[in-house]
Amino acid sequence: AYMAKNEDKKAIESLERAIEQAVDEDTLGFFAVAEILARNERYDEARKVLNKIKRHEPWVSTNRMYISGVIADRQGKYTLSESL
Repeated sequence: AYMAKNEDKKAIESLERAIEQAVDEDTLGFFAVAEILARNERYDEARKVLNKIKRHEPWVSTNRMYISGVIADRQGKYTLSESL
């Protein structure tokens, strides 16, 4: 709900609490956090979150590729964006 309302700080806090309390690794929660961070131009932090996902989800996922591409595109790294 917070994410849809662009209440990003509250959304990140809520998602991080959910991730901490989850029985299994919540990769979708990590994706949501990375997406919000990217939306706020906090690209390095978003990449760190994506790297956490890599440990739990070693295969290449569509969500991870999408968010990595968004980050690269917004930073003007079009070659990197196309190679993902």
